[in-house]
Amino acid sequence: MPGDNQRDPRLESLAAAARTRRRALKLRQREVADLAGCSERFVYTLERAKGSLRLDKVLDVLGVLGLGLEVGVGTAGIAAREVGPGTTGGDAAEPDRSR
Repeated sequence: MPGDNQRDPRLESLAAAARTRRRALKLRQREVADLAGCSERFVYTLERAKGSLRLDKVLDVLGVLGLGLEVGVGTAGIAAREVGPGTTGGDAAEPDRSR
């Protein structure tokens, strides 16, 4: 497992998604940090896939960027996806088909 100041390969796709999305929105790291309520250093650290990131802050930054984080059984990697405005990033509830 990489140290706090080293890149964590498990975070590379998340870091790339955040960086690419921020650039597409034409936002600076400082602007994202202000909107997410975190430091510019944190945004920099996230975009560089550094270790020891706080999940709550990661979710705040992703929310500002319109990205969501999804967890699935049996998935080994991390993938970011876009979410629409006013959504929480979760899927809509499945209808009850037990009847």
